[in-house]
Amino acid sequence: MQRPFPVDPNTASAIFRKAKKAVGLHHIRFHDARHTAITRLADDEKANLSMLQLSAISGHSDPRMLKRYYNPKPERLAAKIAHL
Repeated sequence: MQRPFPVDPNTASAIFRKAKKAVGLHHIRFHDARHTAITRLADDEKANLSMLQLSAISGHSDPRMLKRYYNPKPERLAAKIAHL
């Protein structure tokens, strides 16, 4: 599998730890950034991504795991239904 960024996972982890320490966000985990990114993509009207597309982007093979992170706003879901 080709990585989206040519960086070793351990190097990426070290960079993330240094960056959060530099800005004083000691309580943030990489997992939190992933959750935020998936939620924002799910709510982005311009992106208009389905759960299947989000799973391809996030790397989730099991939709049940993606549902833990996918928290669309009710207004956004209602708007999608209204356009059907």
